[in-house]
Amino acid sequence: MRFVVAFLLVANLVFWAWTQGALDRVLGVRSMGDREPERMAREVRPEAVTVMVPQMASSAVVTEETTCLESGPYSPTEVAQAEVGLSSVLSPGLWANLRQDRPGQWVVYLGPFSDQDALARKEEEVKRTRVPYEAINERGELDYGLSLGRFGRLSEANAALDQFSQQAALRNARVVNLVQPTTAHVLRVDAASGAVAQRLQSLRGTAVKAFIPCQER
Repeated sequence: MRFVVAFLLVANLVFWAWTQGALDRVLGVRSMGDREPERMAREVRPEAVTVMVPQMASSAVVTEETTCLESGPYSPTEVAQAEVGLSSVLSPGLWANLRQDRPGQWVVYLGPFSDQDALARKEEEVKRTRVPYEAINERGELDYGLSLGRFGRLSEANAALDQFSQQAALRNARVVNLVQPTTAHVLRVDAASGAVAQRLQSLRGTAVKAFIPCQER
């Protein structure tokens, strides 16, 4: 064991001496340690070497601004013609046809009466039935009359009328339509670029109404 330890110690000392160049002439072989001044002698224009710091390539993504535009309202007949005109400048699928159903209004009406006195006498009769009512003060064909209720559907108004007609004071009531139910259409382009907006403006004077910024609905 002592011999092995002594051998390793001598071997380490010899290796250290060789790396320091002390044994180059004895062994005839130069060590290739960290000290190699001849490397610096072989450098070509070291002052021209510049250390570059890697940078992340940045690319700016430019997104074209778009806006929401819509045209209308159109009746069911008008929108068919408008869509034909719109398809001449814009591919189908790039716009939406928004349908808007507007409910009607019906009133169960009692009257009209000849004058204000006649209306007042009828009001006294209706009060005794305990049926809610309101006087119609708007000038027109329904003036000097009483409303026994307003309804959004004709079927609801007719059902109410059947109940009221069972009472003598309300027997002459009838259903009157105040507002007709309608269906309207709006043509909407959700994301119109500047080029698309110019195409839409070119449709002026056709069956297509002017496009304006979208309204909240």
